[in-house]
Amino acid sequence: MAKLNINISDNLMEWLDMRAKEIHVTKTALVNLALEQYMQSYQVISQTDGIGELVKKMRTIEKALNSGELKVVRAED
Repeated sequence: MAKLNINISDNLMEWLDMRAKEIHVTKTALVNLALEQYMQSYQVISQTDGIGELVKKMRTIEKALNSGELKVVRAED
């Protein structure tokens, strides 16, 4: 396991101390949990950006179909 030394504000340290005691975990465990959740949120948001691009492309195709600029030809089986 890697070690990370950081500086945080006094206010944040007080909150971290209080919250760790409230839920009966170490500050290290609480910070690990917070970073894990942040990483997962970031990954979901990154995937969502890709979905947004896909939706834009689908809308472009839909407009082209509706305007007659693009036509669908079915292949015979």
